[in-house]
Amino acid sequence: RWGDIVNEKYFDSSVFEYEVEYKTGSELKKIEWDMAIGLQQIDNLKPSKYLEKLVDDNITGKKTIYEVEDELKKYYLERNLKDKR
Repeated sequence: RWGDIVNEKYFDSSVFEYEVEYKTGSELKKIEWDMAIGLQQIDNLKPSKYLEKLVDDNITGKKTIYEVEDELKKYYLERNLKDKR
């Protein structure tokens, strides 16, 4: 049983001190992008060089996530139109 392993005192910060680890915005963005790309790799999908550049631009603060999203939508819309010609 869970209660046998951990009791309420374990979660009491006055008994056990804990340190909160803060990450910078760019660190969090990198973690989130790594997770998203990793999930795609499960299906044997690899990010394009274009996406890698956009990811880097987002992590370094050159582009917001909304700008990345807009650029990806435009890119694939144009690509789709070219494929239909």
